[in-house]
Amino acid sequence: MKVSLDGQANLFFDTSTAGFRWPATVADFCASTCYGGTNAALRMGALLALPASIDVDGMGLETEPAKIFAHAFQNYGSYVVDNAGWSVYGLDVEFSPAGNVEEEFASSWGFTMTPDSKDVPWARDMDRIFGALSVVDNWDISKWQTVSASGGTLGAGLGAPRSAWAPALGETPSPVPFDFALSTSSSSGFVPVHGGSVSTSVTAQRTFGPSHTVQYSCTGLPSGGTCTFTPPSGNPTSTATLVLATSSSTPPGTYTVSVQATDGTITRSSGFTLTVGDPRLAYDMETLTGSGLEKDLSGHGNDGTITGTT
Repeated sequence: MKVSLDGQANLFFDTSTAGFRWPATVADFCASTCYGGTNAALRMGALLALPASIDVDGMGLETEPAKIFAHAFQNYGSYVVDNAGWSVYGLDVEFSPAGNVEEEFASSWGFTMTPDSKDVPWARDMDRIFGALSVVDNWDISKWQTVSASGGTLGAGLGAPRSAWAPALGETPSPVPFDFALSTSSSSGFVPVHGGSVSTSVTAQRTFGPSHTVQYSCTGLPSGGTCTFTPPSGNPTSTATLVLATSSSTPPGTYTVSVQATDGTITRSSGFTLTVGDPRLAYDMETLTGSGLEKDLSGHGNDGTITGTT
């Protein structure tokens, strides 16, 4: 990828480096006066990346395209190729097969990639991403030559590659792998007496590749328990409602239910703790025995009558 940064705020210049580094061969003609950055490694041509230590899913990104960009910054990095000339971030793009990238972006995601305000989700995401970028400082032509000869076993800076190399021109590329994460809106639920149910939201969050359909399921249910997802499947990123129901035969206790989703190849899971209560009495004021007594729903056989004054 290629980006432009505000030279005055970010790019460094001194006479020994002339304000650029490999693979750049020159800086802006105004570099001696229009570059004002203090990080000597951040010069024209610098390779920027999100450090491997950063959890992209924990960055608080609000938009799906920003999450895609963040993973790309972490897996591939981006070169600084121009001075933006003022306080903006530039994502340097080319015309795609669909035409103008800004129009394609707006059509795909429902909002512009060049908003007028910084107080919108996309702009806030760009602040989060660009504010977390670091310079890959151990990257020069000699290391590039070593990496190029490694056959894909080395990445930039001689570290392990985070993604497979692109195939040579003319070869058929391998399909982009799909991956996702699974979470529930709550991690536990309580059913006061067997026969009741609890609900929670389940989110399948796409983390990489084109989306596939995933099917939801549960394991670890108590005896007589069921799980129902609405809808029963989704295309991440997607959300479903999960209802965990018990029956009159469900024993009281605490159960670890594994909520799962799979596309048939990969399976992701999220734990949910289900507690079923064991009250000595449980009446609903409506369920009666054959003899007209209030039915004890707890299962302890304490059928009887309820009296009182109001």
